[in-house]
Amino acid sequence: MNTIVRLTRHSVVNPQAQTNAFPGDVEKMQASAAKQLAELRKVFGDDVIIHEVLNFQVVPGGDPVVSVREAIAPFGTVDAIEVVLPPNLLSPLLNPKMGLPMVIRAKMSFGERRPEGQPPAPASFEQYEKMIKVDVLTEPLIPSETAQKQEADTTAEVLAQLSKDLSMVGYFGQVKDGMFIIAHPGGHYELKVGDIRFIPTKG
Repeated sequence: MNTIVRLTRHSVVNPQAQTNAFPGDVEKMQASAAKQLAELRKVFGDDVIIHEVLNFQVVPGGDPVVSVREAIAPFGTVDAIEVVLPPNLLSPLLNPKMGLPMVIRAKMSFGERRPEGQPPAPASFEQYEKMIKVDVLTEPLIPSETAQKQEADTTAEVLAQLSKDLSMVGYFGQVKDGMFIIAHPGGHYELKVGDIRFIPTKG
């Protein structure tokens, strides 16, 4: 018998608990919750035990691992945790050294945007996913001088090869200002990495 603890704002055991929903939304929420329950039972067994801690939050500035451990402690042995957190709080939970149960999340497709002040449109369940790793890819807003030089060197190499290749088929031009320029009646072509444009002669 498997045990799952859902640390979430939305109940699948009692989906109508969201009392601020529009009456017509309740049926959609119930249908989505039924699909979630069906998939959890398919994966963890028909006798799976599901506990819910609604409105779970990590204390501002606190350790998410500690918050999760405290939230699941009353339920004894737990086989999986369903939780929705921002990447910086989710990542520590996925560290095997923390010894936490499997972390899963429900992939949802969200409904239409509603005017401010109205309850949000209910989301529709798609599938459950096992969380393995959280990667956050960043780049500096102002590239370093080294990165700019590397990019310039790469562009120069590409343009030099382009000039060589085009000259072999009868097109001659010059490399200038990070582009390859080819004269043409009525104007000239400017070739950049990933871009080509015709510039008409001003007359």
